[in-house]
Amino acid sequence: MRRSRVTALAIALLIALALSCGAISKEELACEQAVSRLSDCCPGLDTRRLPCVDSAGSGCSGKAEPTLSPRASSCILDSSCDALKAKGGCDVVVEQSYVPHAIKDERVIEQGVCK
Repeated sequence: MRRSRVTALAIALLIALALSCGAISKEELACEQAVSRLSDCCPGLDTRRLPCVDSAGSGCSGKAEPTLSPRASSCILDSSCDALKAKGGCDVVVEQSYVPHAIKDERVIEQGVCK
C-alpha cells in the first residue's frame, strides 16, 4: 500500500515537472483555437504540423514559437469555413504545414488567411 502511494506521488511529481514550463500564453491559446477551427474547415490538414507551443521567454530550454501569428490566429477565428476556403486560406495553410517548422515564415500563412 505504501509503495503504491510513493509511486503515485512520484508520477504526480513527474507530471508537474513536465508541465512546469509555464502557463499557456494568450498567443498560444489563440493559436490553439485557430488550429482547431482550421481542423474543422480544411480537409486534409494534419494539425500536428501546426504547433502552438511558445517557449521563447519561459523557463524551458530552447526556443519555439507558435506557427500562427496573433494576427493570423485572429483572422482565422474571425472567418467562416466558407470564407477560409473561398479565399484560399485552407490551401495556404495545408501547403505551409509541410514546410519544416524551423523554416516556416508566419507571414505566408498570415497573408493567406487575412486576405
